[in-house]
Amino acid sequence: MRKGFGRVLWGAAAGIVLLAGCAFAVEADSAVYATSDFTTGRLGVAAGDALTQVGTVAGDPGVLVFRKNGVEKVLYREPVNYGAGEDTVTVFDPANWSAPEANLRMGHNICGAVASGQHLFCANYYNDGTSSFLTKHDMNDQYKLVASLDLDDKNAANGSEYVKDVALVDGALFVLVERRDGAWPPAFFPSSLVKVDPSALTVQGSAELNPNPSTMAYSSITGKFYVACVGGTRNAATLPATSIQTVVPSTLAVGTFATAENLPASDRQYAFDQIGVAGGVLFVTGYFNGPVTWPAPNPCKVYSCTLLAPAMTERGSFTGWINDAAADPEQGRFWVSHRGTGQADGALVLYGLSGSEVRRFDEAKLGGVPYAVAPLTRTGGGGSGGSGGGCSAAAFSPFALFLLLPLLALRWRR
Repeated sequence: MRKGFGRVLWGAAAGIVLLAGCAFAVEADSAVYATSDFTTGRLGVAAGDALTQVGTVAGDPGVLVFRKNGVEKVLYREPVNYGAGEDTVTVFDPANWSAPEANLRMGHNICGAVASGQHLFCANYYNDGTSSFLTKHDMNDQYKLVASLDLDDKNAANGSEYVKDVALVDGALFVLVERRDGAWPPAFFPSSLVKVDPSALTVQGSAELNPNPSTMAYSSITGKFYVACVGGTRNAATLPATSIQTVVPSTLAVGTFATAENLPASDRQYAFDQIGVAGGVLFVTGYFNGPVTWPAPNPCKVYSCTLLAPAMTERGSFTGWINDAAADPEQGRFWVSHRGTGQADGALVLYGLSGSEVRRFDEAKLGGVPYAVAPLTRTGGGGSGGSGGGCSAAAFSPFALFLLLPLLALRWRR
């Protein structure tokens, strides 16, 4: 009894030390977002209750945030989805949107980016039938391409490889790779999380995951990646085995955190899709994966749970697609870009650690259909090394500390 109480005290003490070591954010919740009607749209910043347009975008925009020498940068890209052309990329410093740091052609359907040292590493989702690349760019030389790693294994039996995302943890790159064929609807094969040396750009190992991985997030609290896997084809007549899998970076050991059985009983036809981790909370969107015929909209939902237990609680229900979402670990928030049904019903929605809705910007206020979103943390410091890094006063509220105590106590027990 005394030992158990001591562990709890140690867990509480660790939580207090963690709080003391955090950078206390003083800025309002903020994110860069893009709207699009598939032809044109806006690039904007949501900060607190205010929206500011900072530019215009083309038909298929993407926004990513990385840190260059500790300073936050925004990468806006308009991809080339077919053919040999490169994406149109603009790099901004959020402190001065009117003077882009770079404007160039680079990459091929960039879906993830992370910086290490003077280099930016990009996940290029495009595959021309033979190759899909992780690319390395020199940030000090106008983002010039200096090296690339082809992650297509040329084995037709398991489809083609598509590089989907990249993160940096403990000095190594972790690259999410999807495998599918070229049919429509595609057949999916087991996917991989590949560990790569950022200096030599060589593969150090890989973990096999379930088919059709959607997104991944890293938690510095548990020391694990969380990968949302749809499990198979979307809108299939038969329900795929959706899951959230975990990967330990040091050993590449794979575990299962959640399956459809962890969803509310009425939601077992939903597939895990957009995932994020903030503090001791995991957020994930659910995509209704029963048979739906275009243009009928898919219902989507937002769920959350603690990292200690995967029992999912519904936090929001939407008609139409959630096409993007991202966690802000430093502010303890989860941003959701809800595209809607095309009937002016989209919204940019922000959730807090408790699961409650903090803020909502509807489509009319945004000036267009929500399409992409990425948090702007603005607390400075070096790169977080994955989506679970960083901390702030907002992220570690008393509620968050309450959630973390069992996790800290368990880690002490080990």
